[in-house]
Amino acid sequence: MVCCDIDVFCSKFPLLEKNTSDFVEKMNAFIVEADGAVGIEIHKYFIEQLERKCHSKKHWEDIVANFEKVLRDTLPKELLSTDSIVTGPGGEKRLAFDEATVLSKALKHFNILNYVRTTMLSKAVALTSIKTLMALADAFKESASFAHEFNMDIELRTNLRKAGLRSQNSQLKNLVSQENEALLGYFELVFAMHKRFPSDKEHESLLRQMWK
Repeated sequence: MVCCDIDVFCSKFPLLEKNTSDFVEKMNAFIVEADGAVGIEIHKYFIEQLERKCHSKKHWEDIVANFEKVLRDTLPKELLSTDSIVTGPGGEKRLAFDEATVLSKALKHFNILNYVRTTMLSKAVALTSIKTLMALADAFKESASFAHEFNMDIELRTNLRKAGLRSQNSQLKNLVSQENEALLGYFELVFAMHKRFPSDKEHESLLRQMWK
């Protein structure tokens, strides 16, 4: 079923080199909407297609920009929402979100973080503009900050468990892996950008902003 869905989706983009931006945007929407395991499998397949056919700087601007977007779209923000817990008719506390959906987002977010950091980063730095890379770095930073805030809020995590968040969902008990992966990606990207871009005033000014 997954392979069939992928083939149908890809058949709409026979000229991938000329439709990269549209292709990647729809690919990311497809990943966000799919469940965790399917989304990751689809993601890996699409990346193979992109890396095989897309080599120009224009292609990689589109690819990196859209990965920055999908990182933000899959961040499980429901966990930190002020409305994450509601009171039922009998006064009982319960989750205001669908746990399976949020778990799927968290898993996809972590896997995409890991893929971008371990597989895509060097090529992205070599072929992408500093402003696009800065946006990607900001997405890493947002992910790390989000995970850190959730990990440090013991009261919130306790209340979520009491409201029904299942303890066996280790990905949602804490986001330590996400925080570590996002921080690694952020610093690796920042240092790679310092290495690639010249030390002129424009680039130095942009890079300094990333440390704030």
